[in-house]
Formats: sequence, C-alpha cells, structure tokens
Amino acid sequence: MEKECTDIVANFFDEGLNSKYAEGSLEERLNIVNGFYDDVKHSMGICAELEFVNKPPYELGSYSKSSDTISLNSKYLEDADCTSLLDTILHESRHAFQHRAIDNPKSVSVDDKTRESWNINITNYILPIWDFEAYENQPVEKDANEFAENVMTNGLINSNHLNESYYG
Repeated sequence: MEKECTDIVANFFDEGLNSKYAEGSLEERLNIVNGFYDDVKHSMGICAELEFVNKPPYELGSYSKSSDTISLNSKYLEDADCTSLLDTILHESRHAFQHRAIDNPKSVSVDDKTRESWNINITNYILPIWDFEAYENQPVEKDANEFAENVMTNGLINSNHLNESYYG
C-alpha cells in the first residue's frame, strides 16, 4: 500500500498534474484532487468520501468515522502549490485506514499490537487544543504523519519532476 501510494505521488508529478492544478480553475483543481484521492482510496482499500469545508486556517483536515468522510480545509484550493494538500489527503486517508484495520483486522496486514495501540488511542484521543505535543505524539497521529511524510518524500524523490528540478 505505501509503495502504491508512493507511485501515485510520483505519477502525479510526472504527469504534470501539479502544474495543471496550479494553473487550473477551482473546478479543475477539484477534479485533479479527486482523481488523486480516488487512486489513494483504491490503493488503501478505504471508502471515505472527500469534501472541502470552511475551517479555521490552523485546521488542515479531519477524518470522521461516523460519516466515513475526509473533510479538508477549503483554503487549500486557493494555494497554487498542492503539495501540502496531497500530504493532508494522505494523512487523513491513513486515519481512515487505521479505522479499517481496527474494524476489519483480517482485511489488512497490520499486526495485533499496532491495531490494539491504535484502538486504545482512538478511544482516548487527545485533541490538539488540549495538548499539541501529546496530540502529535499519540500513536495514530505519529503513524499518519510518518505515512504521509514517507509517501510524499519518496514519491517526489522517485518522480522525474524532482529529478529534473535538481538536475535539469
């Protein structure tokens, strides 16, 4: 799954979708983002819907298990650089995957100890407004941050886009 998502990121940049996003209208940007998310969703075996909503600037996105929805800050669509948006999609998609792993353990290759850690953490979730450092260090957030960072970093490294910008 991580390798597939890394390839999705590399292909996104290799196909110039980042440039098309930067130059695109709001509708074009939404189509590009939805295409990226459809590939990620398929790779991760999740079904969450993707939506853009008005959020305070410090809220990038969230995943709701009850509605199986990833909600992203609509301000992202105003920025010509979509890198942070893709990272947030991967991060929130990982949260949807964590819930899938807890609810359907046989459908994923996640060990029991990790799933149990995620389950306990979700039950005792720490919101960033309570304690930001504790929020960042809880198992589900550390995992989602590491997943998104690894996928984005390796996807960019593997893409011709990054290689051309450094060597071209």
